[in-house]
Amino acid sequence: MSQYQIEYRHNGVPSVFELFLFVNPLGRNCYTCQQEVLKLIDLVTSNIDLHILPFHNQRLVEDYMRQLGIKRTNLQERNYIFQSVYRASLAYKAACMQGKRLGRYFLMRLQETINGDISKFSEEFAIDLAKDVGLDVEIFQQDMRSDFVKQLFLKDQKTAIDMSVESTPSLVIYEYVTGEARLLEGYPITLETILDEIDALLCDGTNHEESGANVPTLRLL
Repeated sequence: MSQYQIEYRHNGVPSVFELFLFVNPLGRNCYTCQQEVLKLIDLVTSNIDLHILPFHNQRLVEDYMRQLGIKRTNLQERNYIFQSVYRASLAYKAACMQGKRLGRYFLMRLQETINGDISKFSEEFAIDLAKDVGLDVEIFQQDMRSDFVKQLFLKDQKTAIDMSVESTPSLVIYEYVTGEARLLEGYPITLETILDEIDALLCDGTNHEESGANVPTLRLL
């Protein structure tokens, strides 16, 4: 069977995308969404810079509790979930300090292993996982507990707020040539919905400039 890639251009100029994916590092839905975004990177020839950022607050904890079937009035469980997701976020940011690819691999393995059972997560679990994925464990432990990594986490929260993100998973697509951006949240984020949003984004850029159409083309590999 023939394999194709999609090539996006705007007025003959190759498109360049920056993606901001906001996730719960312990969430199953976020894991599925990450896989869909990685499919996009394999499918599209355009340069794509992907950032996977943890996003976490009390409202998201309530949403997560609802997904897990836990009553929002259970304050003990609420605090436990809040602290677990926060610590997992710091662990992920610490892993990223040793390279974006290793950090992304750490996150995927974390979500695969937890698989919705948040009780599996602990600092010892994170340290064992860091060892399994090839991180320098001593440096990982230092980074996970450092003020610098905590500040990076807070910076991610500000980025989410600045981009009007309210839930996880959420995906912000920015295209440099048109200067247009789109936000996907509130419904399943799949390869198909991402491609639809990219098409809409490029059409918006065309309308703003009153120029010719932006039509994605297929390239045979």
